[in-house]
Amino acid sequence: MRQKIDLFLDNVPGIINSKQRLGNYIVIDHLNGEYSFMLHLKKNSIIVAVGDMVKRGQKVGLAGNSGNSTGPHLHYHMQTTSSLATGVGLPMQFQNYYADDVFTERGEPITSQIVRKN
Repeated sequence: MRQKIDLFLDNVPGIINSKQRLGNYIVIDHLNGEYSFMLHLKKNSIIVAVGDMVKRGQKVGLAGNSGNSTGPHLHYHMQTTSSLATGVGLPMQFQNYYADDVFTERGEPITSQIVRKN
């Protein structure tokens, strides 16, 4: 775990907080030049701390509506640096999910797909 911000209330649906664009977020350093970003988390829901080691499947917080967000959701992406402004985006593989109600054993979701676990 590299960074954690957990200060901002969820927005009223339809109204964004453009002053704190990321909202409540965490950045996970995978120790191989890859960093995961989880943005727009619910205030006071982050249950990991800077310096914690996290494991696959571990709960780290709750999806919310903080920052530049018009409704509750999780913004998740990976990139090459811990700085949102300087990193290059990386592709991600997911396992056992539904994309637009079609089961996918392993793949990369594409823009505008609705993805769910079950």
